[in-house]
Amino acid sequence: MEAEVLSALDHQAAWSWLAVLTEGERHSIALAFFGGHTYQEVATLLALPEGTVKSRIRSGLRRLHETLVDKRGAVGATI
Repeated sequence: MEAEVLSALDHQAAWSWLAVLTEGERHSIALAFFGGHTYQEVATLLALPEGTVKSRIRSGLRRLHETLVDKRGAVGATI
């Protein structure tokens, strides 16, 4: 039970962090990381070029990292 609650909190926190992303970054990252799809599969699902999806995932992850570093200070720098 405790593990389920912690997992739900982690999931909720992850979705709140995704709010800083553009819609394209958020959708691509959600499909890749939460949906378990490769970037090639995400590109097919979204009918976008693979390079576009790779760029959205990369820029989104960079933005998430910067956001977490800002919110957590030095602790976030190790993420």
